[in-house]
Amino acid sequence: DKQLISNLHMKSRYTEISSKDALIDLEKERIDTTLNINIKKSIIPVSLTGELSKPSIKIESDELIKKRAIEEIEKRLPKEIKESPIKDLIKNLL
Repeated sequence: DKQLISNLHMKSRYTEISSKDALIDLEKERIDTTLNINIKKSIIPVSLTGELSKPSIKIESDELIKKRAIEEIEKRLPKEIKESPIKDLIKNLL
């Protein structure tokens, strides 16, 4: 088999992209990996699977959306709730 298994790590001032054990099958011309894209301390997993010439790309944004929703809710909570156990209850609802 002509398979390439590789790790990737690229970093710039505001962005970091990494992948562990990325699989590229050169005979079958297929890829199977997840890129972890870190932008401003938010990690966005992106799956690349299928044909090398046109892979399926899936952005797994559920955790990012949940994190942002919690941040927005916390901004708008009255001070009394922010300092009480109710805050944790609201976080757990998401």
